[in-house]
Amino acid sequence: MPERSLDWIAFDRYLAMHDRMVDRALSYFAVESMLVVPDMITPRLVRIHGDLVCRGGLVVRVDNYYRRDASDRIQGVVYRYHAQFIEPPLRRIFRYDNDHTYNREAHPDAFHKHLFSDRTWREVEVVHIGRENFPTLAEVIDEL
Repeated sequence: MPERSLDWIAFDRYLAMHDRMVDRALSYFAVESMLVVPDMITPRLVRIHGDLVCRGGLVVRVDNYYRRDASDRIQGVVYRYHAQFIEPPLRRIFRYDNDHTYNREAHPDAFHKHLFSDRTWREVEVVHIGRENFPTLAEVIDEL
């Protein structure tokens, strides 16, 4: 299983892993990376965001925030992976995120997945994933 950035990891190691993952995706499914890696918001806050354009008119929109410590390690804070068709009208396939909580009583944390109908493109379900099962970008690409 790929190493997760939910735990503290050396910043340079994470960037190297990210670059390898994007190169791998470009070798079989992605056609263009328009990701901004990294986008330094402050010395202690890093953002990785943008689009990974894929075959079949698909795109994964990424918007992730990482906190950075004095030892130059990062830890993921906010994640959003949104898979959809790139051309309008908006046709969403799925979205993983943790920037809001659904059903606080039933979900012990905010890590969840939104599922959309392939007929109406409307949201049909929100499923709790949990922090320990939240996918990496590579796993999101493989799922798409």
